[in-house]
Amino acid sequence: MEKKKYNFSHEQYFSIPIDKLSSDKSRPFPLFIYLEQNDHLILIRFAGDELPHEKLQFYKQKKLESFWSLKEFQNEWLKYLDENPNTNGNPLPEQKTYEARSLEAALAVDALTAKELSDEQKKEVLKSVSSGMMSSLSTIKDPAQFQETFKKFQEFTEDVVQTALESHEMESVYDQIKKLTELDHSVVTSSMSVMFALGIGYSDKDFLANLSIGALMHDVGFIELPTNLLTVPETKMTPEQFAVYRSHVQKGVDLVQKNKIPITTQVKEIILQHHEKFDGTGYPLGLKGFKLSEHSQLVSIADRFGLFMNGLYDGVERPPDAALQALKQFDSGSTPRYYSPELFLTVMQLIEDSRQQSTQTKK
Repeated sequence: MEKKKYNFSHEQYFSIPIDKLSSDKSRPFPLFIYLEQNDHLILIRFAGDELPHEKLQFYKQKKLESFWSLKEFQNEWLKYLDENPNTNGNPLPEQKTYEARSLEAALAVDALTAKELSDEQKKEVLKSVSSGMMSSLSTIKDPAQFQETFKKFQEFTEDVVQTALESHEMESVYDQIKKLTELDHSVVTSSMSVMFALGIGYSDKDFLANLSIGALMHDVGFIELPTNLLTVPETKMTPEQFAVYRSHVQKGVDLVQKNKIPITTQVKEIILQHHEKFDGTGYPLGLKGFKLSEHSQLVSIADRFGLFMNGLYDGVERPPDAALQALKQFDSGSTPRYYSPELFLTVMQLIEDSRQQSTQTKK
């Protein structure tokens, strides 16, 4: 079966009540979940894949009543019902539960923790969820709607990261880090970094955990800067102001060491490198090309998106869709200046695909 995002149509799909499924049997039909927000179905299990006890319980906890499948598999479904007549309403055994505050988060957590899914299957689910959520950005017109949408993004990211942090060396300090980095911009950067990563195919839990934590901490050095400087747009700073501003990178590393926060190498790279540029003209180290980590490059792209939104790049505040379009133009020259060309183009394609998906949904 082709791995893609499926448009919802009653003519092509039929519903499968969740209580009709047995959790200890593989199924000869694929399972989809319908996301009403962007009117799409996401394939979560191929025909023959298992859906363990704890995952059925997990989706029930999210008040999911039905899965969906392709009508070409309807005979297999009827045969399955004949072979499993006593599944209706059977209580599921108690298993480990996972945290998720939305169906989108449940899908992502399921993919990250599903041992029965291949890496490619996991990536397809995560890419579909991320793209679907990002498609909502183009519909935001006012600040209240923006706050509501990014609250969902933040909760989604926190649920994903809590799952990714299981057995991670920074699991015990995650709450401490969140308290240390309560800047709105850092939260937006963390959420968008994770969205971008999932949307372009990252499914490694360690990568996602380091990315999110590093994004939360990337501007932690702001604590040591004059408060009035933090409201000056980047392109409007005097040379003297900019000299003070750029010191926040090293101050951030020093602050982490002073507070004895046991960060990973990848998180330290994000703090140190989020203002480096692909052409070597960034700061503080002047690193060039592929000496920059993909973690730090993703955070740098998300950071720039946030600055375009809040006006702290050039003094112009933009709604999310306009900020994404400004981001697309930011490093679009024939010679890359800021970002790895392959990574930047992949993220830009994700943004464009999400916008097109939003347009199709409106139709």
